Amino acid sequence: MKYDLEKYPVMKDCISFIKSYFAENDIDTCLKYKNKPIFRGHQELVSHFLNTLLLYIDKFTPLFVDTTSPIHNTILYIYSNYNTDITINDLCKIALCNKSTLVKSFKDVTGKTPYQYIKDYRLSLSRAMLQANMPIKDIAENVGFLSASALSNSFYKKYGIYPADYRKMFN
Repeated sequence: MKYDLEKYPVMKDCISFIKSYFAENDIDTCLKYKNKPIFRGHQELVSHFLNTLLLYIDKFTPLFVDTTSPIHNTILYIYSNYNTDITINDLCKIALCNKSTLVKSFKDVTGKTPYQYIKDYRLSLSRAMLQANMPIKDIAENVGFLSASALSNSFYKKYGIYPADYRKMFN
């Protein structure tokens, strides 16, 4: 969806929010900005914009990875199969290398281990789904967590807030 900044001037404030969010990289920024008067009456639009942006950032990360790198296909595999049980052996087959080479190369390219990368991707998808008022159990299944409690615990460790509380920010 393309936003017309003249029609939706609140998007300029969103851009400011995004810069601050990525600079501080924590949920406190989101909570701080949510109560600003600039967003009142635009919460749904702002929320949609931010979640769409975050999903695009995650989705297009592999475009910046050298396509000759074994990591490129590995990341594409993760994006296509995030909701299934992805093992390190699956990723080794895709990358055509052994476990230690895969983990080292993956971390060199993404800054994360494959496990961390998969988990973070699933969590970013769950953030968007939480606004759709789906049951947390269904969200966990849809993004590849084994249970709602596994999603809740991982979400809390990553963002410092439980999924149910995060959802309340948008309702």
